[in-house]
Amino acid sequence: MARKIKQYIENQTLLSKEESNFIRKKINEMKEEANKITKDLFDVRENAKTEKARLEQNIEKLKSNLTEKEKELEISKNNVKKLSKFEIENQKILEENRELQSKLNIYNKAEEKYDNNINFLKQEYQKYIEEKR
Repeated sequence: MARKIKQYIENQTLLSKEESNFIRKKINEMKEEANKITKDLFDVRENAKTEKARLEQNIEKLKSNLTEKEKELEISKNNVKKLSKFEIENQKILEENRELQSKLNIYNKAEEKYDNNINFLKQEYQKYIEEKR
């Protein structure tokens, strides 16, 4: 398009040399601006490709991290289940210990009464023997 305009300008005899130079100068400026815009567009496209690749890598890393976190969460859930089972078993054992402690206390009291009765009977027997003498 610029060449056609240039040819048209060169072929025109009505334009003065000054006008022709001014128009050429403007055309060259427009070409430079078009080249700059083209370069900028190319740079933007390249930057977009680079950024897209970087974002895709980040997405893959995030997916990988998410998968690992999901695995860790599953392990944690299993550990919580195991811990709950252990806590239930521990509660059962504690309850059994309380029952056994209660029975032991009853046994100890009974044994103490038995010892007291034996001692009382020994004393009574001693009194009886002394009275018989």
